[in-house]
Amino acid sequence: MFAERLRTERIRVGLSQTELARKLTESVGYAVDGSSITRMEGGQRRVRLVEAVAIAEELGVPLASLLSNEGVLDAQMDEVSVALADAQAALSAAEQEGQRRRAVVERLQEELDSLQRQADDESLAEAERDAEDWRRENLGL
Repeated sequence: MFAERLRTERIRVGLSQTELARKLTESVGYAVDGSSITRMEGGQRRVRLVEAVAIAEELGVPLASLLSNEGVLDAQMDEVSVALADAQAALSAAEQEGQRRRAVVERLQEELDSLQRQADDESLAEAERDAEDWRRENLGL
């Protein structure tokens, strides 16, 4: 349990095993190297109480959270809740952008339809003029 939580929290705060070992050495007053952290995380080395307390302090978590999974589920739920809120905000923004673009498309379609009607009206008027000219020239009307 401790080994898994140690690794998870170390990664969460962005410390390498060597960095945590250096900080731990300063806290406990004796040498702890990166390979010691590797063995702790692998469950291959016992962790002294003074080390566990110092590790919890360096990681900014209560010692109890390194000894149980209770806090893990809460943290995971919080993380997923934040991700969900971010996704919902992004979706809302995308929907708003979609509505804006839909309005632009509709406006452009209306403009195109209007221009097409004008072109059709002009073509019809021109055809009517041409027909009138033909009637005058050919039929004398």
